[in-house]
Amino acid sequence: MRNRWRFALGLATALLATQGWAAAPQHAVVDASSLQAGMRTDRFIVKLRAGGATPLGASRLEAVLQRVIAAMPRRVDQPAQTLHHVRPMALGADVIRSGVALDRAEAEDLMRRIAADPDVESIEIDAVMQPSLIPNDPQFPDQWHLASEATGAIDAWDFANGSGVVVAVVDTGIIRHSDLEANILPGYDFIEELVRANDGDGPDDDPSDPGDWRDANACGTSDPVRPSSWHGTNLAGAIVAVTNNAKGVAGLAHGAKVVPVRISGTCGSVTSDIIDGITWASGGTVPDAPANPHPAEILNLSFGGSGACGAVMQEALDGAVQRGATIVVAAGNGAQDSTGVAPANCRNVIVVAGVTRQGERAQSSNYGAAIDIAAPSQQILTTGNTGLTHAEQENISAERGTSMAAALVSGVVALMQSATERQRTPAEIEAMLKASAAMFPGLPSHPIGAGIVDAQAAVEAVRKADAERLQATYAFIFSDDGEL
Repeated sequence: MRNRWRFALGLATALLATQGWAAAPQHAVVDASSLQAGMRTDRFIVKLRAGGATPLGASRLEAVLQRVIAAMPRRVDQPAQTLHHVRPMALGADVIRSGVALDRAEAEDLMRRIAADPDVESIEIDAVMQPSLIPNDPQFPDQWHLASEATGAIDAWDFANGSGVVVAVVDTGIIRHSDLEANILPGYDFIEELVRANDGDGPDDDPSDPGDWRDANACGTSDPVRPSSWHGTNLAGAIVAVTNNAKGVAGLAHGAKVVPVRISGTCGSVTSDIIDGITWASGGTVPDAPANPHPAEILNLSFGGSGACGAVMQEALDGAVQRGATIVVAAGNGAQDSTGVAPANCRNVIVVAGVTRQGERAQSSNYGAAIDIAAPSQQILTTGNTGLTHAEQENISAERGTSMAAALVSGVVALMQSATERQRTPAEIEAMLKASAAMFPGLPSHPIGAGIVDAQAAVEAVRKADAERLQATYAFIFSDDGEL
């Protein structure tokens, strides 16, 4: 279940939230922000107001608790609620305990009842805290792109990991990898040409990557021999590699899931397959293909070709955005202006350039006015394979290019969507990504967007927006002229 707050209008007296705290109508502070979906608690911290009718202390608190219990409705098939004083604390607060462990909604209801007593100044969850996640994946220490000074992913993990979010990697398909497959959902293969598909058949529900190697001059050009790239597997690993499993690497949004959509094989991909892949991945209808049971909130497109954005391609992208999908596109690695590269030059997409460990534009990265944001693009450790043609031995490989930068931004978007109370629109996501981006350490040699993606700041941006929205809602409800 996605880690999102759910509030009903019937809970209008619950809390006036602003960055996790809320004010009940009596102005007692109610903070339930630490109790996430699926969690339960029976411990609370209560602070009484100074200057009440009776002195501060256990007897006064117990009187408050007795008044709350007496006023609570009781069903005949349920035992009466009990509240116990556990101990006094420093700073004049006290720990109390309910008779049974409560979920988020039940805890909020109890806290509102306690906060409604005029003697109460504040109440909050006696929250259980854990050390910040430092994954035990053996190659995590070498994943510089996850560090605070790079994307800030480590800091963002205190609040979000992508749980409940689906990312479609529209690429070469995927191969089995023990550090990845637990986070892979069923996908689809849209490659129609048998020679390009390289798997002996046309479109089907098997998005396995048979390899995209090619012989010299096989694609009608003077290209040299090229081994299989395992590109889709590289991208998926950067986003959702299984984390804290004492194996391999960590994924930036390791709580999310990836739907592999195969549109690229030997000699690349054709626009028609890409359009169908984009449409299907986002929940649209494609002739002769079954409905996607897991429509993606994020589409990662790490490919490109020269020329303008075609009309049908733009229509496909617009349709995906209308269905709620945020589309992240690699700027390309031609060291040229991306306005001449599709789909980076299409509308309604977030275009990602690449930067080095020093925060400078990667030498090969495209640039220009079409770029929205930059992300690390060199020595990105991720899931791969040693096979030069067909898959052989799984490994962890070091990859580079704006493809990897786009995958990292897709991961950050997954963190953002998992941290918010409602799915954010693509336009909201883009605006927050840009506004929260870290400044470049120096002026880039060419324009590469608003800054370097900052996962922690981006997650904080959506959480702050949620709090401000809720604050505005309850401020109206409890204003003198507000009407329910």
